[in-house]
Amino acid sequence: MDWCIRRKLDGVITDDPEKFLKYCSTWDENAKPPVWPMAVFLNLIRVNIFAWIFGLIFWGKHGFGLDQQYLQDKQE
Repeated sequence: MDWCIRRKLDGVITDDPEKFLKYCSTWDENAKPPVWPMAVFLNLIRVNIFAWIFGLIFWGKHGFGLDQQYLQDKQE
């Protein structure tokens, strides 16, 4: 909700319009945007590192040279 109000969107789709209107009435335009806690930031980094590692493992096991093998098989 904060993201929508901060960007001054024309319309918002929500399951609870009363809650959104109540939030709009209490929203302070001069308030600082929320800051991510360090734990959330570190968790994002951890997940990205694992994704890269498993991606490289998968690429090494299944992806290196696959295109060249396909082209060689097709030419023969």
